Amino acid sequence: MPTATLLDEEVHIGERSAASGHLVQAMIGIPYFYRLFGYEYAIDVPQVLNVNSLPPAGGTSTLRAARPSDIGAMAALQAAAQSGFDVTMPHSAACWRWLLAHEPSNLLVLDHDGTVIATARTTPPGGETLLAEAEAEAAARDEAAARDLLSGSAALAPGDPIRIAHRAGTVTGNAWQEFLDHEPRRTAEQYYLRIPDVAALLDALRPLFWQRLTAAGIDRTADEELFQALFPPLTADVLSYYLPYQ
Repeated sequence: MPTATLLDEEVHIGERSAASGHLVQAMIGIPYFYRLFGYEYAIDVPQVLNVNSLPPAGGTSTLRAARPSDIGAMAALQAAAQSGFDVTMPHSAACWRWLLAHEPSNLLVLDHDGTVIATARTTPPGGETLLAEAEAEAAARDEAAARDLLSGSAALAPGDPIRIAHRAGTVTGNAWQEFLDHEPRRTAEQYYLRIPDVAALLDALRPLFWQRLTAAGIDRTADEELFQALFPPLTADVLSYYLPYQ
């Protein structure tokens, strides 16, 4: 599932995606305009919250810039973070390499005795720091690693305001609750999805639908119950090279 942020007629995202066998395309931009190109579905972008206090520093782990050799560990941590969502879009290997090679954001890892136990993507220091796509390893020390990640990231730009992309239900989302200003959401930033061939997507989802149908049983009294069984409400999480919060 590729992410597009440019006009389709300029870069032919749709054609390139179809040639790659993608079933879903995602982008961010002006909702009405992109609806004209078939982007009719929406996934909420995680809310950005201000950090109003920091956990105490003092962990034995080291926060450092990520290296190409860390990609596997970072991908595994993000996979663990996304495991609680019904629909997910991870970074591809090519996207990880692109993020490491370009400067619009920084990839950081928290290293403990040679093992990457947390990772984050941040905006460059200067004026304001945004901590996004953060997650800690699913182990006994998860929340401790998450707190070390937050305090270590703040130490890179002392005195600068810090905001975080709050991914509810993840390890970092839970560990950072007490340090955040939980203000009401004022904007509705969203990713927009396009399904170019509905039949192809439904065919790919056939095993899932069959599993849901057999689990629900055949005693259906109305179409509404059947469709609720086949299409329950879903949660989603998207990783994109583009940071929509900037």
